[in-house]
Amino acid sequence: TIDKKEFAAQGLVPMSLVAEREALYRTRPELKVIEAEIEVQKNELKAGENSLLPKADITLRSSRDVGGVTGDNLNGTEHLALLNISIPLQQRLGEGRAAKARAKLRALDHEQRLVRDQITQQLQFLENDLLAAERNIDWSSKEVTVANKMQRSEEKLFANGGSDYFLLNLRE
Repeated sequence: TIDKKEFAAQGLVPMSLVAEREALYRTRPELKVIEAEIEVQKNELKAGENSLLPKADITLRSSRDVGGVTGDNLNGTEHLALLNISIPLQQRLGEGRAAKARAKLRALDHEQRLVRDQITQQLQFLENDLLAAERNIDWSSKEVTVANKMQRSEEKLFANGGSDYFLLNLRE
């Protein structure tokens, strides 16, 4: 007979697939690919939104004249600060880039949910198959037990003269 504990120790009985689903999701390559694409689209969205913002560039320069080849001896320090502000007037490109990234993010979210649902369905099928296999083993184990009892009783009947080969063949 097959012991259930021995069967479970071999890892053939689902212990708790539901509790381990998140860990299984993290190991699936198709979800990793989708997550990587989601990160790319998030960066695209940030870039598109960033292109809509005004830009400010500050430049600081400092120089000191110590004289030149002409013999002029210029002494002095010059400091220069430049502030360059640019405001994007035509924002279609940035808005379009951000809208495209948002749409791709929505599509990737739906694709990710679809793949998770497919994985969940596959896991449920596997769990059902394992439970059915466990039930079949139980039934087979019970059938073996009953067959052994019948064999012992037939051997007893045969040994006591209550049966012969002809009756044994008829009962089979």
